[in-house]
Amino acid sequence: MIFPQESFVYRSQGAHSNPLSEDYGWRATAGGRNQWLLASGDGVITELRDGRDWTGSAGSDLGNYFTLKLANGAAVRLGHCQKGSFLLSKGQRVKKYQRICQMGNSGTCHGGAYHTHMTFWGANGRVVLPSKSGMSVFKDAVVYEGQLDMFEKEDGRNADTVGTPVGRNRYKDQAEVRAAVNARSNPNLGSTILGTWNFGIYDVREMLDMTHEQSNGYVWYRLKEGWCARVPGVEFLGKEEKPVEPAQTDWQLVYEIAKRHI
Repeated sequence: MIFPQESFVYRSQGAHSNPLSEDYGWRATAGGRNQWLLASGDGVITELRDGRDWTGSAGSDLGNYFTLKLANGAAVRLGHCQKGSFLLSKGQRVKKYQRICQMGNSGTCHGGAYHTHMTFWGANGRVVLPSKSGMSVFKDAVVYEGQLDMFEKEDGRNADTVGTPVGRNRYKDQAEVRAAVNARSNPNLGSTILGTWNFGIYDVREMLDMTHEQSNGYVWYRLKEGWCARVPGVEFLGKEEKPVEPAQTDWQLVYEIAKRHI
């Protein structure tokens, strides 16, 4: 099974009750409206509701949601989905990794924040916290700092780290990495993953804005060992104007010139 978010994993709120669930979404600076929700495995959509808008901050309405019953007997339900974004309908069979709909804020979401309310049932029918369900993460997902403990090593999220951080230099363009971000061979989500960046500050050798490409959608930084996407947890530190130091007087030269005129 995979964690049913395609490109970004951030646990925005811990356990709820009735039933036991968790919230996952984007940080406020990123916005999750275009985040695709995926099928965790082969299965069939047993429930689906669409057509709801945001109804406010109070209450417990899941808004638009779907429930996917997996072939192994487990099930996952995702709520607050974006109105009109469903690619499938109730009763349809789906394949693992298949896109189902987009993250939204339908129903009752505090402050209208885009996120997913997730409930997971194991094969025995018992509710399990999604973070404790043993799911792995989609191979191109950015997993935010603090979420790494949710996934097993063979998933690749805890892969070898790359990059040697440098000290802060205010007269250079630099980037600070504070999240578990993939180091890639090229500025594209489809390029080879070289590992995960070590946390720290790096000199930026090149900056490339790819936000105009729908399949890419990031500003990229070329650091020493590869490329890093600007995602939450990666901050650009622009260089400052270096102060001009006053010229030093060469008193020896002044003395030599003076001797010639004596």
